[in-house]
Amino acid sequence: MPCLMFPLWLALAMALWAFAVRGLRTVWTAEAGQRLPFTAAILSCAIPPTVVLGLTAFVLLQAAPTVQFNAGSSRAFELWSFWARWHMVIFALSAMSGGIYAVCSFGSLLTKPPAAVRETVWFAFLTSLWGSLFVGMASPSA
Repeated sequence: MPCLMFPLWLALAMALWAFAVRGLRTVWTAEAGQRLPFTAAILSCAIPPTVVLGLTAFVLLQAAPTVQFNAGSSRAFELWSFWARWHMVIFALSAMSGGIYAVCSFGSLLTKPPAAVRETVWFAFLTSLWGSLFVGMASPSA
């Protein structure tokens, strides 16, 4: 795995949460009827890419995606086994969320939500896209 992909993914996730917090501050100053839908939209954009990042980082910082590199460590082998079992599910969910964020991002250009919501959706798309690339490159091998 290229060593710069993970730090860039982490930076994108941190920027996503910065825009999400900014968006939540902006939304809570809006009218009461618009608060809940925009808050739900912002949080549904920020949470899934962060979960994929956290799960991937937890596994791959402790175990290699190639089983031979985990020889001698039962914990690393257990994590590799988990990664081998759930990799395709994690990748599929990450790719699906990226597709949904792509549709929402381009839809936000037409519907004109508040700028903070639009920025959060765009950063969720970038984070999810980069995460899907990273997870796809880290597929388990024997």
